[in-house]
Amino acid sequence: MHAVYVLGGPEHGRRIEFINKLKEDCKKAWMEAPEEHSLYAQNTPLPVLMDLLLNGSLFSRGKLVFYFGADQIKAKSDIQNLVAYIRNPAESTVLVLVSDSTGIDKTIESAMPKEAKKVFWELSAAEMEAWIRDFFKSRNIAIQPAAVSSLLDLVENNTEAMKTECSRLALFFPASSSINEE
Repeated sequence: MHAVYVLGGPEHGRRIEFINKLKEDCKKAWMEAPEEHSLYAQNTPLPVLMDLLLNGSLFSRGKLVFYFGADQIKAKSDIQNLVAYIRNPAESTVLVLVSDSTGIDKTIESAMPKEAKKVFWELSAAEMEAWIRDFFKSRNIAIQPAAVSSLLDLVENNTEAMKTECSRLALFFPASSSINEE
């Protein structure tokens, strides 16, 4: 587990899966659920984030801080402060810099280990088809190829949206049933 992560890209579903795994990893490492904070760059200046990171946790052994819109960090002093933090992070604190773009300022990224940067790309059509088939297979429901194609036409290319819509559809089909295009 790293002290700082950068998560980017347009694929929200797999990003959420990564975040949930990170929460579990923190819980195991600290033997209790972390204190969680979600901050947004447009509402929270970087000095406020830094204060939160550098002050100990009040309610838990560890702290997990999400900073959404991290691609908006542009001021030279903010970048320098964040790089200094990355080089000397607080104990039992994990910072997750989140961006819908594929990255953040290169100076910040270069201060981090490469494996701490994750970009979640949209799935290809073939990957989305496989994702849908696997989703229904895990619920013991068959789905016809034409139904998969129709579903892909109706829902945006994002596993979070696909999971929501497939879950709704699965409510109408008992195990061992089959979904066709109609």
